[in-house]
Amino acid sequence: MTRTIAAAIIAALLFPAAAAATGARSASLAGAADYLLDDGQVYAWPCRAPQYYRAVIAELGVDGTRISDRSSVAGLYSDQERTLGVIGLAVNRTTGAQAALGDYLDHVYTADTVSVRANVIERLNQRGLGAGLADIPAPAGGVELLYARTFGDWTPGLRIERSAARDDETAAGEAREASSSVTGVTLSASYQPRDALRADASLEYAACSFTSGFTLDASGHSESFTADGARLAAARARAFYSLNEEMTLVPRLSLTNTRMGYAYAQSDTGHGAAGSAAATELALGIGWQYAPTPRYSLIAGLELGYRSAETVDSLIAGDPGDVRTTESTLALPVAHLGLEAQLTRWLTLRLAGSKRIATTEVVSEFSDQSGRTRKCSSDSYQLGCGLGIRTGGLSLDLAVNPELLYSGGKLLSDSGTWPVSQASLIYRY
Repeated sequence: MTRTIAAAIIAALLFPAAAAATGARSASLAGAADYLLDDGQVYAWPCRAPQYYRAVIAELGVDGTRISDRSSVAGLYSDQERTLGVIGLAVNRTTGAQAALGDYLDHVYTADTVSVRANVIERLNQRGLGAGLADIPAPAGGVELLYARTFGDWTPGLRIERSAARDDETAAGEAREASSSVTGVTLSASYQPRDALRADASLEYAACSFTSGFTLDASGHSESFTADGARLAAARARAFYSLNEEMTLVPRLSLTNTRMGYAYAQSDTGHGAAGSAAATELALGIGWQYAPTPRYSLIAGLELGYRSAETVDSLIAGDPGDVRTTESTLALPVAHLGLEAQLTRWLTLRLAGSKRIATTEVVSEFSDQSGRTRKCSSDSYQLGCGLGIRTGGLSLDLAVNPELLYSGGKLLSDSGTWPVSQASLIYRY
């Protein structure tokens, strides 16, 4: 159990919500992507949209599975002079808030070596409550609107997101309804007083909602399971400072707080329950770009990562008898190293690795006034490699599965390994 909890915490630190650019390029460059400019970063930094105006970006899913519903498309448009600003529309993209809510509603619970996926209502049923409630559907990819406009040295940007899901049923004097939604906004600003300095700041807030209700007309019985203070808030800042024509320093800060809480009530018995799970993640780092020629660049980064979480919930997230669980993880050092090299006019190679050394402490309090403290450490590594193919205004970025070199991939050896683990298609017009 200790290894399981530690692995989950380290995984959360390794992939912080909405901390990096999405897409195959950033997957290929692992953690080094946090210290580069990228088309996919317009969601976390909408102020950067003018840099990628007149573009269509398609994310084609991961590992070649369920491409039709896991892919997303975004378009950015402006007139040639950008006098009216840049407007963008993205559809079916999974945002950080949506991913957090989806994981809470439909979570993989692990005990020792057994992992089971269950809806929150299933967990409630296992505790003898909510028998009449329907499972709550998690929202699928939604719609995002982006806008940015430059005023001298300043460029403000705005992003609005909305996604929702609903499942209602009425029959024989019974009514069940279940729904969830995410509504969020990101405000950002970019400041570039000269070519050698550019700085970005961003604030994000997303309200998450979910509910499952049941009513029985004959007896007037009703049950409800609703969100209580569910939301995500994030603050980000970064700067690109050119030391000379070859080297650039990139400090960055990312702070994310997520809370998912609920309230359960029955009308006739008066039975009720409440619980919450909250987490705060911090990443503080300094990056270095070295590009002696336009054909290749080396990216290095050194970071400190911290995550703290508190769970006060014995029904959904915890086990009977749990009163409170607090977790804290310190990752130091976190090192990233990446290379992006243009092999030919149309082909780019990417290779990167991220190393993270972390310690975790888990403190549990139980209803019998007892407690338990567990400490463990982790030494994890992430490898990324990929290719970029360019022809005219069309770009295809591929995150290549490293196992391809040994197995030949699914096409050659039927090994089950997909040659490409992620693909992004960009057209600039």
